[in-house]
Amino acid sequence: MSTLAKGIYSNSMAWAAMGDGDKVAVMIPGGPGNPHPGEGMGAKALFKPYRELMAAGYKVICIARKRNMPQGYSIEQMAKDYAEVIATELGGQVDLVVGSSYGGMVGQFIAANHPECTKKMVLHVAACQINEPIKSVDVAFGKAMAEGKSFKAGALYAEGLFPNMLPALAKFFAGTMMWMMGGSGKHEYYANDVVVEAEAEVTFDTREALPKISIPVLMISGDKDYWFSEALTLETAELIPGCQLKMYQGKGHLDAAMDPRSAEDILEFIA
Repeated sequence: MSTLAKGIYSNSMAWAAMGDGDKVAVMIPGGPGNPHPGEGMGAKALFKPYRELMAAGYKVICIARKRNMPQGYSIEQMAKDYAEVIATELGGQVDLVVGSSYGGMVGQFIAANHPECTKKMVLHVAACQINEPIKSVDVAFGKAMAEGKSFKAGALYAEGLFPNMLPALAKFFAGTMMWMMGGSGKHEYYANDVVVEAEAEVTFDTREALPKISIPVLMISGDKDYWFSEALTLETAELIPGCQLKMYQGKGHLDAAMDPRSAEDILEFIA
């Protein structure tokens, strides 16, 4: 892969980029939380799923959400932030936006409210709403991360990240993984922002917005997703005009996101 470049846009949204192609793909990362995507041990790992995209002539820019968001800030408002940064920093339109997990929630509002920003949209492991029982888990995760309790935060995600593992072992692995990455890319407003993002999930619902989408959309999901159920995924795809859906059977949230078929499906979508 090419050299990692990084910076912070004038509106406080941190970015990291790899690839030197003429086409531009913006990647919106998961959450809750907006660490700098170009800092820490996981920085280059963010770009591994997009190696084929870079080989196909794309520059991939991962952009974190704005810093120091006020309480009550909505995911729809976050989508507007991305539209503004594309307008002011990236020439007004990019060739592709890939929203992953939390980023896919933001991506739905970008596609519905700001279609001029991108030619195509990929919603990767995301749907029109989060599974109801998981909302409280994500809020607890946000508060734990804000308090610096990254192992505890990771353990809360054990069932979703490692559904086929013994519960105690899953908590250990999930907690250790989050602990190792817990300090990566944090900034002075991180504790505030991770809670704001988590609380924004509680009221997140794009059902009214999705029928307005006019750009091509590809959804990639797993039918065993802990955060976005198969039923919610199917409902989302039906609400988006002309939506293409790739549902990976037997896959949960993390393994669907990391499935090597994703790269092939995205390349086929943009061809």
